[in-house]
Formats: sequence, C-alpha cells, structure tokens
Amino acid sequence: MAKLKMNKVNVNGVLTEVNTEVKTDKNGKEYIGGKIVVKCVLEGVENLIEMRVFSYKMTKAGAVSKLFTAYCNLEGLINRRVRVEGEFREEKMVDQTSGTVRAFNSISAKFINEGRNDDTDCATFEYSGFVTKGIAERRNKDDELFGYRLEVAQSNYNDTNLSVIRFDVAKDDVNVAQAIQDYYQVGTTVVFYGILSQTTRSETRTEEVAFGDPITKTRIYTDKLYRIKSGNPPFDPDDPNAYTPEEIKTLVEAYKNDNDARVLAAQSGAAATAETASSAPTSPAAAAMNRLTKMQSLI
Repeated sequence: MAKLKMNKVNVNGVLTEVNTEVKTDKNGKEYIGGKIVVKCVLEGVENLIEMRVFSYKMTKAGAVSKLFTAYCNLEGLINRRVRVEGEFREEKMVDQTSGTVRAFNSISAKFINEGRNDDTDCATFEYSGFVTKGIAERRNKDDELFGYRLEVAQSNYNDTNLSVIRFDVAKDDVNVAQAIQDYYQVGTTVVFYGILSQTTRSETRTEEVAFGDPITKTRIYTDKLYRIKSGNPPFDPDDPNAYTPEEIKTLVEAYKNDNDARVLAAQSGAAATAETASSAPTSPAAAAMNRLTKMQSLI
C-alpha cells in the first residue's frame, strides 16, 4: 500500500517562545517535549505559529540524539530568525462526558535551524491523502459564512492506521472552494498546497447589572487556520499512489477501532480511579464527621 505521503510544513520567522521540559517516560526513557512559537508577518498581519517538539534522548543505536541536543539549546535562538521544517499531526483526546474522541490538528516541528536576516517570513504546507469529508460551509452563530472545511486522511508509516487533518478555505477564495467542490470528492486521492494562519483577536462585551456600573468582559481568541491555496487534480484510480476503496475501508476501520480503544481505556481508567478513591482509608476526622452526620440524621 506504499503511497505518496506528502506532509511538509515550512515556517520562517522569529522564535519568540520556547517552553520545553526534559522528562522520563514510564519505561525510564529520557525525552524532551514541549512547544515553540515562531512569529511571522504574513500579508501585513502578525501570526504566532505554535509547534510541538519531541525527541527521546537516546537513539536506537545508543547514541545521544542530535534532535534532543538541538531542542535542549533552543532558548539560545529566542528573538532570532529561524527556519523550521515540520509536519501535521492529528492529536486526540477523549471527552469523558460524551464518551467520544475529539481530534484536532497540531504541527510537529522537526528541524529548527537559525535563519538569515534577509529571509522572508513564510508559513506554508504541502499535503497529500484521500478525502474523508468533502468541502463544507462553516458558519458562525449568526449563520454568517466565514469559510469552508475539508478533511483529508493519510496512512501512517506502516499503513496500519491513518490520521485525519482538517483544512480550511477562506470564504473569499471562491475559485479554490469551487474547484475543490467539483473535483475533490470523498475517496479521491489528492495533493494540495497552502499557508498557515494563527492570529489572535479580542472580543469585548458589556453586561448590564441590577445596580452600579456595567461589567465589561474581554475574551482573547486564537484562530488557527490551514488554508488551501492551490492543488492538483485527483490521482487517476489506476495510479499506484491512489488509495483503493478496499484500502480506504481497511484504514477507516482501523481508525474507528483505535478511537473505540481510546474511549474504553479512558473509561476503564476513570472507573479504576473512582474505585480507588471509594476504597481509600477514611481519616479519623472524616470518620468522626461521618458518625456525627449519621447521628444527626436519626434525630
């Protein structure tokens, strides 16, 4: 099932934040993880591109990883220009209330090198995969159109599962949206290109009160968009790089099974935690309070 797997993110800008920590996993292996933020001015607008970093200290060959060493020294690049190469990843978390898996995009940085002062700010991506959900309108609470959404999946390195990445089309990119609607049907294998946009905005509301001055509340929102700007026609079904219906069915089934397993594990963990808490020994003070409560209920 070896397929073309384009998944490239390139960001040039100024490194403004490094938040990493060296830890040890449950197997005793040391690693570094966290995030970085790179500031890019794109089309006159400041973007703060957040990316994850992760590396184990030791390689399989028993040597110290060059990535681990580089990530440990990232603070020396703060406020300096950098060039970052990375990729998209799908992150998942289980919603305990609904018992479902919530998935969202993240960017995993890999190579982070010092840039040149004459570098141009950029935040671009290239991606390939098969369409899992066709282009759809996105509307706000007032039913106003503010963009479009397309979901595309790519199999993992050994083709046993997949990741679904969610991409955007700006509402003003009418030609792009129309072309995607016409050609990028569910199940087709596609290649496309775009730009990242991660900006902040504030929303201030004034609430009237029964007496005294009104209350003013300001909320800060971060808008993370993965905007498709161009693309190629879908692969012909006979092309070796095109996912077949059978391959898609197998991958989607594996994806659903993985989600089910995550939910089951989360529910089992929550049940075990609750059982441990209920069976924990009661402190003398708590026991005395329980006895007093029972006595009061009998009076």
